[in-house]
Amino acid sequence: MAKNTYRGLSTAGSSVQTAFVSDMNRKLIARAANITTPDTNPRDLGSNGWGLGKDKTENGKGMVLGNPHFPHTGNLRFWQSHLTIPGQIDVMGGSLVGMPGLVNIGFNNDVAWTHTFSTAEHFVMYNLELMAGDRLQYMFDGEAMPITKETVSVLVNAGSAGMLVAEKDIYTTAKGSMVEAPPILAPFGWDDGQAFMIQDANMANKDPLDHWLAMNRASNLDEFQQAFKNYDGVIFNNTMYADKEGNAFYIDDSTVPGFSDFVIGILKTTPDIIAAKAQAGFTILPGNTSTFSFSEPMPYERAPKLERTDFVQNSNNSFWSTNLAQPLENYSPMYGPERGQLSLRTRMGLTLMEDAAGDDGKFSVDELESALLSNRAYLAELVLTDLLTQCAEQGDTPVVVSATLSKDLSASCAALTAWNGKQDNDSVGGALIREFAHQFNQDTMLTQVFDYTNAASTPNTLASDGSALVALAHAALNLETAGFSVDASLGEVQFVEKSLPDGSASGVKLPWPGSHNAEGGFNVFSTSLSGDDTLIPQHSYAAVMDVLSGKAASSGLTAQGYQIRYGSSWMMTVSFTDGAIGCEGHIDLLAIK
Repeated sequence: MAKNTYRGLSTAGSSVQTAFVSDMNRKLIARAANITTPDTNPRDLGSNGWGLGKDKTENGKGMVLGNPHFPHTGNLRFWQSHLTIPGQIDVMGGSLVGMPGLVNIGFNNDVAWTHTFSTAEHFVMYNLELMAGDRLQYMFDGEAMPITKETVSVLVNAGSAGMLVAEKDIYTTAKGSMVEAPPILAPFGWDDGQAFMIQDANMANKDPLDHWLAMNRASNLDEFQQAFKNYDGVIFNNTMYADKEGNAFYIDDSTVPGFSDFVIGILKTTPDIIAAKAQAGFTILPGNTSTFSFSEPMPYERAPKLERTDFVQNSNNSFWSTNLAQPLENYSPMYGPERGQLSLRTRMGLTLMEDAAGDDGKFSVDELESALLSNRAYLAELVLTDLLTQCAEQGDTPVVVSATLSKDLSASCAALTAWNGKQDNDSVGGALIREFAHQFNQDTMLTQVFDYTNAASTPNTLASDGSALVALAHAALNLETAGFSVDASLGEVQFVEKSLPDGSASGVKLPWPGSHNAEGGFNVFSTSLSGDDTLIPQHSYAAVMDVLSGKAASSGLTAQGYQIRYGSSWMMTVSFTDGAIGCEGHIDLLAIK
């Protein structure tokens, strides 16, 4: 069934690697492991993507499910287009605003593809060893290297004060820009002994247009793969592909630093490097030696990739779980983790892959579309039966939430009993499921721990210590604080509402189905404005304060409900057939506009 196309990395033993690292590098690495970084930007860019091969489809030809989760407004909104140049190109799909002419996610007569946001790291933070007494020189392989200062000036319209000049000093090295941090983040600052520089593998990347053009024009798997061999233009994405011949293909060739196998071994085995990455969220390496440097991105041959005749899929976990029948291993950790715990959304997607195709286990295009729009919630499927058993045992005895708060769960448990198993507009208790999911902690409320050999089904088993009932009580209190009953249907609480040109609310609220990542949905929506970086005014409602923390409810709940701004955007299911509908196939495009 499968063709294994990945290449494993050969690495030196950890003892040899440890011995190779100099005393100064050990000090830099150890110091990096204690760095405290600020909170990351609250961006939730994500997607679902499937490529189905001939063994997973009813007609023996390929199918693609494309489902990027992106903003519904602003400069990251998807737009549909059909590009035709007779004899040259005929491609249709969705693209981000500003993509000149080419299709980002789409299909032509012969092939179809989609993308998801990759777990890969595209840059490295280097901890520089400064030359004694000079903050503008650093040591590299025993030689002093310059840090260059450039003063950048821009004109600023200050209204009645007229046009003012704002200036900023920018510091760079030959490899990348220097990083600034406020003194409170020491030792992540720039002092007499060290500084930090960032080198991004995409810094000079000019391949995106040529790369997507080659994908747009591909007529078979070899030509599609050749696009990745020739270019590094898919700079932050996984790619899932299928074609009319029934081939399915996955690759994460998002541009990452092209480290040697030796350095990759060090990244995987040096505790302080691993600790620094876990704490900071990105890789930090010594910048005083060429041992850890790179000049080119990782080549195609060393990127995670997989060909199958059943399926490839991704829902923003790493390449490792593309198809658990053939896990991808022994790649650079810059592409993401291996043998890591899967998100509830990935587990929902893998469940749909198994049970949404009917008794024959093979998809029709209608079944594929139904899977995408099913609105199932994996967390509820995982724990609801046990939770309702605990509800019955609790009866009407109030659950203690805090020293001053308790809650009778009788009404909440009745609402969950009436829930229809989906996050549709008419799903009674859907909002309560949402709030419960945002209080649920997999680490403490599930007793069967994660096992990478059973990644799609672990962790599982609801704890019987009452913690889940406390989470449910907490959820009910938050929902009632917002002014909604615990048995409110999702459509009573979740809505979209257009902003008028002046940024005020239109007053017309449309009920909106769909789940959150928190409850393990597949067709995901949220209240986030992430990615709408325009100056166009948008109205919003004040968040309800969580009854325990006093902070804004993590679900985005307001007194108006959940105002949806983000999520499933360009929605596409493609099935190749022998017919002649549009591009020699049956194409269903589900586009939210």
